[in-house]
Amino acid sequence: QVYQLNASNISQKIANFSTGNLVLSSPAVANGYVYVGSYDKQVYQLNASNISQKIANFSTGSGIVYSSPTVANGYVYIGSADGNMYQLNASNVSQLINAFAVDGIVTPVVGSPAYANGYIYFTSDSSNNKVYQLNATNISVLNPDLIPARAYLKSPLNYVNASNATQYFVANFTDDVALLNA
Repeated sequence: QVYQLNASNISQKIANFSTGNLVLSSPAVANGYVYVGSYDKQVYQLNASNISQKIANFSTGSGIVYSSPTVANGYVYIGSADGNMYQLNASNVSQLINAFAVDGIVTPVVGSPAYANGYIYFTSDSSNNKVYQLNATNISVLNPDLIPARAYLKSPLNYVNASNATQYFVANFTDDVALLNA
């Protein structure tokens, strides 16, 4: 379930939304909507004023959604265990804009995408040790210069420097942290 709590008193529940399975994805809130993924292989778009009201949903078909969504420039970006990074319309997530298949095989995308300077960055749950950089306008096109990563990476995070995102951190399971320029 996803819960909406009173920000002044979090012991007060305002509303809740039940998905068809577990929710490990952290919700993203933007433009009056809440976006969240679920183990039921769905991405949900909820009314931020009352999350019991579902606006739309997108089915990944065969992939559990561990990834937390990122919202930027009218799009929702979210990874799935089916090996895809999805680009959805932020006004109606049932509308698929583009998808990118990691290495053309089913390699789960469990890390959450990060947005900076017109690109989407993410890692996959695989032994390929890559950080992917995709054009945020059309994620189906891979930047030919993959950023090499030095270890098994998990989830990228944005580092915001003053007014623009200039650096990008990734961390792995062996406690290494890499700093890359965005």
